[in-house]
Amino acid sequence: MLVDFWADWCGPCLFLDPVLKAVIPEYQGKVVLAKLDTEEDENMKLAGRHQVRGFPTVILFEQGEEVARFSSARNKPFVRDFIDTNSKMLAKVNPLHP
Repeated sequence: MLVDFWADWCGPCLFLDPVLKAVIPEYQGKVVLAKLDTEEDENMKLAGRHQVRGFPTVILFEQGEEVARFSSARNKPFVRDFIDTNSKMLAKVNPLHP
């Protein structure tokens, strides 16, 4: 699961949103995107619990544990490489994923 900690006033968050939404479907359900608006309800506390210091911050979780993270706006090749490089579960499913 890829969790995007974002805020609607954050320019880099707005840039990253369509990038994530374009890349995730390429994984055909093997990677799920969760978007967490830090301005809603208790979400800022959740961001604090995960030591999110800036927005956007994207954290890759596998089996409930943080595997890797990145911050700031990134392009599609970066996001693909981030997932492919850091996902241990994806490597087990298909070691030759694009």
